[in-house]
Amino acid sequence: MSSKKQYDFFVDKYVEEQKTHYEQYGDLPRILIKKILPSLEKKKILDAGCGSGQDILLYQNLKAEDIWGIDISNEMVLETKKKVASPKNILNESIQKTSFPNDFFDIIISRHALHYVEDMDEVYKEWQRILKTNGIIIVVADHPLRALTRKKNKIYGSREIEEIILGDNIRIKLPAHTLKEYFSEKFFEHFKIDYYNEGYDSFEKERDEFLSPNFLIFKATKK
Repeated sequence: MSSKKQYDFFVDKYVEEQKTHYEQYGDLPRILIKKILPSLEKKKILDAGCGSGQDILLYQNLKAEDIWGIDISNEMVLETKKKVASPKNILNESIQKTSFPNDFFDIIISRHALHYVEDMDEVYKEWQRILKTNGIIIVVADHPLRALTRKKNKIYGSREIEEIILGDNIRIKLPAHTLKEYFSEKFFEHFKIDYYNEGYDSFEKERDEFLSPNFLIFKATKK
């Protein structure tokens, strides 16, 4: 099942599950994003894979001048439009191919979206196109080590569709990736990395005895 169909199917459950999860466990990736964000004043921002719009509310509070969001799920787009200050800026598009002109954004932030894409290089090429000179990207994504623990064959680098369980009600399927895919030759052709970190949310102690990181986060500047 594609990412679009998955999220179109259970958007209401997802919104409720996400709210319950963050109230109970907090949101470490969001804390790290805030830590490495530059000032958003007078900046044009893209939330690439905006989901239900919660992060856009954060960027509004941080006084970003012009915030846009895209998501492949039309149901998520409709959910986000209910919440944000500029619903017209929320579009039903993929992160691999957008309708934005060249050199449009100062900052692209993508949380838990990049790992759904089969070919990350397509995304990096598109982000490089729509970013201004010295624009930045901030990405939070599924960590390949945690992905390895979910695989049936336990072979790093094998192309396997994994399943992530969100709360008690939602199961998400996504392709397995490697660190080399996140930081490919194409990535370094377009970007200079400024920050990298990894970690696990507190609830992950209940799921992985090895406490392998379940997310990675990085910040990079367009060359």
